[in-house]
Amino acid sequence: MTVFDVNRLLRLFAWARLGIAELLLIMAPFLPGELGPGTGSGILALALFVVVVTSGGLLLLPPLTQPRRVAWLLCLLDVVLVTAVVAATGGPRSIYAFLYVLSVTASCVLLPRAGALAMAAAGSLLYTGLVFARTIFPVTAFFEPPHETTALEVLTIFLNAGTFLIVAIVAGGLAEQYRTTRQELERQRHDLQDLQAFKAVILNSVGTGLIGLDREHTVTALNPAAEEITGRSATTLGHRRGTRRA
Repeated sequence: MTVFDVNRLLRLFAWARLGIAELLLIMAPFLPGELGPGTGSGILALALFVVVVTSGGLLLLPPLTQPRRVAWLLCLLDVVLVTAVVAATGGPRSIYAFLYVLSVTASCVLLPRAGALAMAAAGSLLYTGLVFARTIFPVTAFFEPPHETTALEVLTIFLNAGTFLIVAIVAGGLAEQYRTTRQELERQRHDLQDLQAFKAVILNSVGTGLIGLDREHTVTALNPAAEEITGRSATTLGHRRGTRRA
């Protein structure tokens, strides 16, 4: 991807982050008590504040000269912020665990496949640490103590970690294939332009008359010498050919 493409994707990414932050704020009052932020409301507010500030900066600042580095930093920041949101809304029981999947999907679009896998691995590690801190080795300094530790919550670690990796592999492969196809089409377009420029140089540099024909023996090109000999211009010829096809 070019620098322009990455900057455009970053702006779309910023709007998407603002939309998700607004969705979280709208849903917060309707969450059950055990899934609400509780004592973690400060963590949730800080995470949303960081999202608004960073997204606003991307939208207000001029295009970046090194957007790929910013994309790496934002993707990693989002994995950390999602972990904070999940921690503030119930930990392993949080309904916002799906934000990890959105974060990994965004990484597949903004980063190469290796970057998406790295973000999926980072999300898995952070989520695993969160679940262990809430259930296996309860840390109550920052979070509310868990009501009950169940095997299902521990199993959630492996299920979600597997989901993150599968999304990274599948979506990353599709994004990589799209980028490869786009680069190939771009290369073919440049080759065609080079061929047309080469043909124009050949036609204009030859002093004798040259006439180009297609398979139906229809005149498709004239060089300046041929225009003088036939009394026809290449512009008029192209117009007539287009009218005949229409």
